[in-house]
Order: sequence, then C-alpha cells, then structure tokens
Amino acid sequence: MENAYQKCAAGFSLGLIFYLTLAGTVAADREKTFDLVIVQGTLSMANAGEQTYARSRTKRISRWLQDFGLVHSVVDDEAVVAGQLKSAQVAILPYNSLPPDKELRALESFVKQGGKLMVFYSAEPKLAKLMGLKLGSYQASKVIGQWSSFAFNKHAPPLVPKVVYQDSSNILPAYPADKDSQVIACWQNSAGKDLADPAWVQSPHGLWMSHVLLDSDAVNKQRMLLALLGAYVPSLWEQSAARVMARAGKVGPFINLNDAVTGITRMARGATAEEFVNALLAQCGQDYKIMSAALAKRKYAEVVETGQRLQTKLVEAFARVQHPKNQEFRGVWDHTGLGLYPGNWPKTGRILADAGMHAVFVNVLWAGLAHYDSRVVPQSEAVSRYGDQLKQCLAAAHANHLEVHVWKICWNLSNAPESFVAAMRKAGRLQVTNTGKELEWLCPSHPDNVALELKAISEVLNRYTVDGIHLDYVRYPDNNACFCNGCRRRFAQQLGEKITDWPKSAQSGNLSSKYNSWRSAQITALVRAVHDLARNSGVQTSKRVRISAAVYQGYPGCINSIGQDWGRWLKEDLVDFVCPMDYTTSNDVFKDLIRRQLALANAGGRVFPGLGVTAMESQLAPDQVIEQIRQTREAGADGFVLFDLNRTLEHDILPALRMGLTRP
Repeated sequence: MENAYQKCAAGFSLGLIFYLTLAGTVAADREKTFDLVIVQGTLSMANAGEQTYARSRTKRISRWLQDFGLVHSVVDDEAVVAGQLKSAQVAILPYNSLPPDKELRALESFVKQGGKLMVFYSAEPKLAKLMGLKLGSYQASKVIGQWSSFAFNKHAPPLVPKVVYQDSSNILPAYPADKDSQVIACWQNSAGKDLADPAWVQSPHGLWMSHVLLDSDAVNKQRMLLALLGAYVPSLWEQSAARVMARAGKVGPFINLNDAVTGITRMARGATAEEFVNALLAQCGQDYKIMSAALAKRKYAEVVETGQRLQTKLVEAFARVQHPKNQEFRGVWDHTGLGLYPGNWPKTGRILADAGMHAVFVNVLWAGLAHYDSRVVPQSEAVSRYGDQLKQCLAAAHANHLEVHVWKICWNLSNAPESFVAAMRKAGRLQVTNTGKELEWLCPSHPDNVALELKAISEVLNRYTVDGIHLDYVRYPDNNACFCNGCRRRFAQQLGEKITDWPKSAQSGNLSSKYNSWRSAQITALVRAVHDLARNSGVQTSKRVRISAAVYQGYPGCINSIGQDWGRWLKEDLVDFVCPMDYTTSNDVFKDLIRRQLALANAGGRVFPGLGVTAMESQLAPDQVIEQIRQTREAGADGFVLFDLNRTLEHDILPALRMGLTRP
C-alpha cells in the first residue's frame, strides 16, 4: 500500500507544521478573542439531588467541548451573580432550572451587552422572556419513544448534523415570541416521524433546547455544539481545526495517520477486503492534503468537515480488516425492554441478527413492574399499549436465532406504581439508610421480599421459553444501606447477641466486618435461590436456562461497598456467567479490568465484559468499540455485551462491527 502511505505521510507532515504554528497563535490570542463559559446550576436548582444532576450535565458538555478543542471556563450561578460573564461572548446553561431574580438580572445585563445564551431545559419564564421567547408547558411522554431524535431544518446554522438521536422522556419547550425568533429543530418519534414539538429555538439572544443533552449520540452532539456555537463565535472553528489536525488518523490503537495507515495496511494483507481498504486509505491521504491546504488558507470549517470525512473512512478501513471469532457470545442490553421500535419486535430482531449478535438482554422485569402479562408484580403501561413485550421479544428473537435473557432488576422500585411502593412502605419492607431515610428499594433480608423476587422469576420460568435470567441491581445501593429494624433484628439473631450503638457499630464500628459479610450473604442467598429455581422449574426442555448477572467492575471492593460478592458466585457455580460493567474510554484501564476479572477462580469462559457504548460513564466511538472487543479476545474472554440498544448502536456501532468483527 505504498502510494496511500506516501500520500498520507506527506499530508501528515505538512499538516503538523501548520498545526504547530497555529497552536501558538490560538494560545496567545484566545483570551482576547472570546470567552466561552459554562454555568453550572447551583442557586438555580431546588435541592442537592438536582445540583448533582446539573453538575453531571455540566461535566458532559465540558468534556465534549474539550474533545473538540474548544477552550472554555466553568463557573457557577454565584459567579454569574458576581458579574463574571462580562467578558464572555456565549454562556451555556446546561441545566439551570429556576435562576433567582439576582441571577436573571445578571443574565439580562449580559444579553443587553451583546452576549448570547445557550439554555437547556429551564423552567423559568422570565429567562425565556429576556431571550425573546415564550416558555411552554412541561410535557411527559405518553409512550416510550415519543421523543427519540431531533431534526434540524433550513433555518439552522450550516454544518449542524441533520439528525441527532436522544430518547427524552419529557420536554419543556420554548416558542418564538416574535418574528425575530424561529424554531430550528423539531423532535421526531422512534419511527422517525417529524413532530411539531420544538427541540431547538433560536432568537437574536441565543438558543433554547427543550431538554437537557443526554449522553447518547456523542459524536453528533459534539458536532452540533460546534456548529451552533461557531455561528456566534467564529474563532471556535479555528480552535477545532487545530484539534482535528492534531488528532487526524487517531483510530483504534493507532496514534496518528502514519501509524494507522501502516497498521491497517499490514492487517489488510491477504484479506478479501484488501483492495477496498487500500482504496479507502488512499482517499484518507487525499483528504489530509485537503485539510492541510485548507488550514494554510485559514478555512477552518473546511478543515473540520474534511477531517470528519477522513475519520469516517479510516474507521471503516479499520473495521473491515477485523475478523469474526467462532463460538463467541455477543449480547446487547435493551434498557427500555421494548426493542428499537416499540410495537415492532420483528424489526429489532432482524437488525440484531443481521449485525451478528447472538443474544438480547431485555429489561422487562423490575422489583415492582413488568412489561409482560404478570400476575405477580404490576404491569406497565407498555403492556396495554404494545402488548406482552416478553412474548413478542421471544417470538421475534427466536425466529432470528437470538437468545433472550430476561433482564431482572432486583430490589429497585424506582419505576414501580406509587400504590405498590406505598404498600411496601406500610409493611416495613423498604431499605433504610444509616441516617434513617427510607429508600425505594426492597430490603434483601426481608423474607417476604426474597419470596416476591423468586415468585416473579418463577413466573417467567414457568410461562415463557426464555434462554436466561440476567440479574441486575443484585446488590445494595451503597454502604449506607440497609439499616432497617428488620436487618438489625435478623443480624442480631445470627450473631446471638444484642447489638448496641446501631447503626454505627455495624457500619463502621466493631461489628462492621461481620455486618459486611452478613450483607453480602443476603445477596448471595438470592442468587443461590435463583440458581436452584432455574434448575428445578421452567418450560424449557431442550436446554438449560442460564443464570447471569451484571456486576460491578471493581472486585473485591464491591463486596463491602454494595454486598456483591460475584467472585464467590463464579467459584460456587451459582451463575453461568457474569457481565462486569467495564465502562471506560481508557484502553489501559479496560485491559487491566479484564485481566483481573479473568484471573478469578472459575472465571474461564464465564466473564463476558460489558462495554459502555452509551453509558453515563463512557461513550465509545465505533473504533473504540472495535478495539475493546479486540482486547476482550486477546485477554481470553469468550464474549461481550454492549450497552445499550439505541439509535447510536443501530446506526453507528453495529454496522461497523458487521464489517469485520461480527461478519457472518
């Protein structure tokens, strides 16, 4: 592949020279040309929980801007009140629900001085008014998938993605208040149908989105932010161009374009796709030359746009030189429990099978809710709207030779009907923290709760031909629970002595070691009971129902922190396999996690790492997913599970995997 390599090498050298020259200029002039500020919600949030969520949204947007090379500062609401926006050109409010009047006055002053605001999901009508908008009413989705993406229209700035995927369960839209404002993007449902609900509205004073930015579709959201912000601050394109030039060719394990071309060329030798891959690499070389020339002419948007095309081609080349592995377990977690297209499981089944997947972990059973015809726990609204989701999933999956593992959320009542939670509270069956606060989690040591969990699982085993039961939340929330009176009584009974200074003695005092062991024993007891139940019941005749669990990555630390001794479950054959949630963007961290997990007793062939494709902790691009799967194979794991079944997985990840790693 000499020609492609030479072209890429020449392009890389030229581009690097321009980048180094530009980087110093940008660094020197950055503070004088603009100041981009993110405002973290503090005063504007109702309570500590809301402040925590606001902080997470701030961190996410900040990370996306960093990845694109956009320099910015992060301040809080108090700093806005103190006048720290004066030198800024754009202020981003990722989640600032109800700014107090003193902050509104500061924001109004900022806008009057020419500053622009980018506001997400605020509930303050005065804030909308000062931006020349009118705040609408809060709307909760009536069906899952009601707001699954948003599409930009002709009024949007150039270079925004046409469609961005995001499943939002509620929105708080703003509307144009006069002819100077306009809707630039509307929501779409899960079928891709355009809705009238505004997703983005633009006024002379900035932009307003009707929800927060969630973690999914990270690449398109980064591009969207650059295009929207770059329309107000053109110098952002210069910064991003420098970053794109510096990162061009960074794909999978390769650090630059020369490295990538050399490595991919070597991997392609003798492969069926060698000629096609070499052609892609040659195009990458041409694209790099175009980028370098555009950078020299200070056409920064062209640099970014061409860099995105180059990266797409390079990822495809990397994907096509991969090889499938026989006898490998390939699973996908479906968090909604409704498939990609609610009401159309056959389509989801075909998509997964065509992508080379082998199993779907369908989230249809919680501690207080079921997406199927249950007589044990309350049925969800989805059952009345779409029908029995487990039955439909099984039919579609088995028709496409996919396994179905029922994803069972243990103990957690966060989506159970209020009446069900109230009944559990009245019966004294909820967990209690060390400070006496009740949690909407069932106490694992309460016999009636254990019986409820087993009865729900038994119902599934005896009425549906499932391939597996997949336990999740099979743990405590953290080390601050459970310290209810029932736990105290049952723990004391096992010890054979009276407990004083409760809960301190059990959590951090002289009994903490024994209490931690007792807690983990309660969780292990449920796992053991599910194991025994699956072996002695069920409608399956041709093969055994497999028991698995989604587990914390940090073993053995999770034994004391959340009572999850999954190493013991493997050792004692209580589970057939575990899926550690190894959610990270770091290849080194990922490798180390897998190495330690596979070194546990009886772990061989029974650890299928979970990849955080669109997890809160990590968002992975296609080449990152490919590289992590390569690492699972190199480490000796016999499978993997992807989180989560959504549009990003459907449109970006699965097609890349099918090119090589999961090719039929």
